[in-house]
Amino acid sequence: MNGSVFHGFLWLKFVLLEEMNKNIIHTDVAIIGSGLAGLSAARQLSRNGDISVVLVAPPASTKNNPTRLTFKDTISRHNLEDAILNEYDAFHLITVNNYRSTHHFVGKPLLALDYLKACQIIRLEIYSKPNIKFISTKAIGLKYKADYLEILLQNSIILRAKLLIDASSKAHFTISQFENQLPSLYSHSYGLTFENSRDHPLNESFFMGASQKYGSGGGWFYPLNGSRASLGIAIVNHSPRFPGKELKENFQKLLEKFSPFSHFLREARAEKFEVGTIPIEHLSKIFYNRILIIGDAAGHATPWMCMGVEPALTDGMEVAGVARRAIDSDNYSRDILSQWQKIWEVKNNIAYEKMKQSEPKLWFVKDEVWDFIVQYDLNNLGPDEFLERMRYNAHLMSKFTSFQRWMRFKVKKSLRC
Repeated sequence: MNGSVFHGFLWLKFVLLEEMNKNIIHTDVAIIGSGLAGLSAARQLSRNGDISVVLVAPPASTKNNPTRLTFKDTISRHNLEDAILNEYDAFHLITVNNYRSTHHFVGKPLLALDYLKACQIIRLEIYSKPNIKFISTKAIGLKYKADYLEILLQNSIILRAKLLIDASSKAHFTISQFENQLPSLYSHSYGLTFENSRDHPLNESFFMGASQKYGSGGGWFYPLNGSRASLGIAIVNHSPRFPGKELKENFQKLLEKFSPFSHFLREARAEKFEVGTIPIEHLSKIFYNRILIIGDAAGHATPWMCMGVEPALTDGMEVAGVARRAIDSDNYSRDILSQWQKIWEVKNNIAYEKMKQSEPKLWFVKDEVWDFIVQYDLNNLGPDEFLERMRYNAHLMSKFTSFQRWMRFKVKKSLRC
């Protein structure tokens, strides 16, 4: 069935349902997606009982999201401490050629997050709120009316909303409806959690630099509670399709051959797998007529570290403020909704745009470039500067400094050979 026939079929379904005047739900705000971004927005809106919210998401997946590394202060601010798996006072970045950058911090500013449990905590908090309604299904169509949006759901329900918050992650509900260009870069992760890991520091996190051998998105090793640990790798490419065969093969090589991870897990038992895909190129436009786009659906995971927890939680809080102003004033004009774009750009646009210009160079470079980054860039940062690099892509080398250090690196490498 071609696209035009399919869309024609959807709108015929709309018409038939309208004529029957059945299965129609009215709400102020519809939220598509129940990951951290959508739930964060719903939580904020739930605190104003005058605004009705319908949160739409497919039935919960049986897959396990990869263990997420994020910042302790963010998780504390959002009251998600019960989803913490472990906290870290150090971060090691190791390349395939065994160059290493190590930073030790005061306190434990980094942590491993149980993503699904964090979602469950917010869901349980807002589940009993009278102004919040959950619908477990998939949104499949969108239509503009004079004073509202009509969203067609897979179970033949029509949702009429004054405003839509799109938190649909890699499904990209809004831009797929408008046939706009999708993001061009995706990070695909595959890993396992293990029992009986040993001989490693319990409160230090590890990351493997991107490599041609194991994965262009790098890899991770996070000690968890007890003697458990999470090991995984990622591939960054231009397709939203999950490269499962390649990831599994590369992961097995990593587990067998990459030191020190292979040593840490030499007697470990696999527990469960972890998989996920996130866009890592931000959209140039994150609002449309009566629509606001947030989280992974907007490509807001940090493209330099592929960290999406903090952006998702922050997006949800901030977009809820814009939505509340629109609903309270019954004003859905560009002047109101564009505030979301402005809020995000003031905080993030410089860092994200810098990365957008250099992404092809970063994710598809030779292994020696990561050796250089570790030795001549990251090792020149203090602990606080390194955390700011992780969080904000801060303290970047100037082009002149980068050139000087690169020449020094190449000379020393040639002398060793």
